[in-house]
Amino acid sequence: MSDNWNDNPTDDGGFMGGDAYPALTFPNVGDTHEGTVKTVKSKVDTKPSGEIVTWPNGDPKTVYLFELEQADGEMGTVWVRGNAIKAIREAVKTAGATSPVGWHLKLQHHALGDPVNGLNPAKLYRAKITPAVARAVEPEEEPF
Repeated sequence: MSDNWNDNPTDDGGFMGGDAYPALTFPNVGDTHEGTVKTVKSKVDTKPSGEIVTWPNGDPKTVYLFELEQADGEMGTVWVRGNAIKAIREAVKTAGATSPVGWHLKLQHHALGDPVNGLNPAKLYRAKITPAVARAVEPEEEPF
């Protein structure tokens, strides 16, 4: 499997035509997304140009793709990097879990850090992991 972000991260081998779920983003302080974590996948992080993002020593950075089933039943993907990784790991440990998969995740961009070396301030996150509650599903009528 390639580590390129353009490649298909779904488990269907590309059958359904690529990423099926929209990205859930955090453009503003206070933005929050939550849902049951269905899968977590890791990839080498890249810029939109396809250039690999690296640490100062040259090692590639990792981005985690959290696929969430939201309260309305819609699926979305949170691209987890930077401070969000630390917040989610701490939440998992606090909850006594060993993995976020199967748990309800609430992730909020709650503040901005201090600007460093002329760069934009880092987004700061807080996370909470709780046991997932089964969502009631309306039975559908067979169309035939």
